[in-house]
Amino acid sequence: MKKGFSTIVAAQFFSALADAALGVVALELLRAENMAARVAWLAPMLALFYVLLAPFLGAFADAPPKRKVMLAANGLKMIGCLLMLASVNPLLAHAVVGLGAAAYSPAKYGIVIELLPAALGLVYCWHRSNRVRQREEVDQLLAVAHSGSH
Repeated sequence: MKKGFSTIVAAQFFSALADAALGVVALELLRAENMAARVAWLAPMLALFYVLLAPFLGAFADAPPKRKVMLAANGLKMIGCLLMLASVNPLLAHAVVGLGAAAYSPAKYGIVIELLPAALGLVYCWHRSNRVRQREEVDQLLAVAHSGSH
């Protein structure tokens, strides 16, 4: 295993964990601010940048060193967190996080290929299973938010 691989895997784990936690916070903020009807917009706001900017962000992620791209992308996600702390609309803050996540994703897979090509399948499977688990948690939170809005 190449030097730095375990650090990258740990960074990706904590980045995914932070994304999930931020989603939960955004859901709760929407519910607390009596914007439960807007909860359905949360996932599209995150995915917006994946759809619109994926071709450009993929090329951007391949140009500079991937570690720098990942750092900058996590910086954008941090700005989204700070926006939430500053009481900016949670949907807008989550959209900024989506921009960071969309920039982070291609760099994440690219750096894994550089460090240990055989591990790409493992990381991809872990990422997908994590997203399925996160989706189940979001569905549970939506059910709670929906039952609390009556």
